[in-house]
Amino acid sequence: MRLLLGVMLFISSQVGAITLTSGAKRDLRLGLSVGQLIEDKVGATTRTVVGPLFRYEFAIKPSLSLGIHAAYRYGKNERSLHQFVYGLVIQHYLNDRESNLPLYVSYGLLMQVMKLGDVKGGGTAHDTRLALGFDFTLLESPHFFETAYNYSRLHYFNENQRNLDHWEFAYGVRF
Repeated sequence: MRLLLGVMLFISSQVGAITLTSGAKRDLRLGLSVGQLIEDKVGATTRTVVGPLFRYEFAIKPSLSLGIHAAYRYGKNERSLHQFVYGLVIQHYLNDRESNLPLYVSYGLLMQVMKLGDVKGGGTAHDTRLALGFDFTLLESPHFFETAYNYSRLHYFNENQRNLDHWEFAYGVRF
C-alpha cells in the first residue's frame, strides 16, 4: 500500500492535467479505494475491502464532467472477497474548479461484480453511488479525496435480494 502511494506521488509530480488542443479538459484519477460493507450479506466474514481506483473524466462544462469509473477491491479474513465496480459517474463542482479547494458532488450508475474465493461463480449487482469530494494540491501535484455511499442490491433468479450497501473512501492523484 505504501508502494502504491509512493508511485502515485512520483507520477503526479511528473505529469499535470491533460488539455486537448480543442480546449476540452480531460482528467485521469488514480487512487486507493477502501470500501466498508454495511452488513455481511454474502458470507465473506470480512466487510473491509481495499484496492485501486481509476476514473477518466471528460469536462462537459467548467463545472460538470462525465467519468468512466472502475475500482477493484479485495478483502481477506476467513474467506477472500473480490469486488469489481465499473460504470459512469457525473461530477458537478459546487464552486470554481480553479479555487484553492474545489468541492464536488458526484452521482454514478455502476455495476458491481463480487466473488468469494472458495465459491464457484459470482454475483452481479446494480450500484448507485453518491459521493462528495474535493481536489487539492500537495507537493505541487494535484490530488483528490472523496467519500461515497453506494446503494447496491444483488439479485439473482428467485432468491431474495441481498443488501450490499457500502461506504467508500478514496484518495489519489489527478493527471
